[in-house]
Order: sequence, then C-alpha cells, then structure tokens
Amino acid sequence: MAIDRSLYPDGYFDTLHKTTVFAAPARKWIERDRDILSLVAPKPDQTVLDLGSARGDVCFLLAPHCRQVIGLDASPRAVEIAEEERERRGLENVRFLPGDVEDCSPIPDGS
Repeated sequence: MAIDRSLYPDGYFDTLHKTTVFAAPARKWIERDRDILSLVAPKPDQTVLDLGSARGDVCFLLAPHCRQVIGLDASPRAVEIAEEERERRGLENVRFLPGDVEDCSPIPDGS
C-alpha cells in the first residue's frame, strides 16, 4: 500500500508539540518519560524501533539507554525535522528513516 502523504502535510509537523507551560506543565513530560522508559525498558545492547516516530521525541529519550534507536515515519518532513534535531544533539546511535508501518522494508534485517 502506498503512503498517503496528504494525511500529514509538511506544516503539520512544523507546529506539532509547540506548547506553553500552561498547556503542558513539566510534570506532564516527566510522567510521560517515566512511563515510556518503564514500558519499553530499553537495555544497552538493544536496538529499539519507534514506529510513527514523528519529530523523534521518544527516540531521543531512549537513545541514552540502548545501543541504537531507529525512528520510522511516513512523513518526509517529520523525518527531516527529527534528523535536524538528532544532528543538533550529536546523537550517533539514532537514525530516522522514511517509511510506513505497513512496510518496514527500510529497516535492515537483524536490527
């Protein structure tokens, strides 16, 4: 099945998660991060796959806890934004790939 690029136009990801302290208090992000780490329970020798990675927030959270994180998203703009942030943070164990969760062929076997 082909990716329907009209679902998430480029501008969607440019404005995603731009919040104020009133809309998203720090407690919200602390609890979210705690819950993600508890659920995923990443280990230093693991590769973690984030399907629908959007701007990469979860990938960046997981990066210090595992060998490699691969983010897959159908939006080229989301992948571009995530890759720019990855470079800004200097993370070598994170990468982002364009693709749809229905077809994970961009992910190398054995990841």
